[in-house]
Amino acid sequence: MCEVLDRVEAKGIEKGADIISKLNKILVREGDLEKILKANTNKEYRNELLKKYNLMDNLLN
Repeated sequence: MCEVLDRVEAKGIEKGADIISKLNKILVREGDLEKILKANTNKEYRNELLKKYNLMDNLLN
């Protein structure tokens, strides 16, 4: 049972990292370093951006 939970957790972490990577790519294209830095240090702001760029749904699926 623990092995299955470990796999599910790892998959969730991987998916979260992929979504954050997508957000960072969008922000890099916009050329706004301040947004990137703020998104990486401020959870509420990061969540706002995830919603703004329709990435939040990807986290939930």
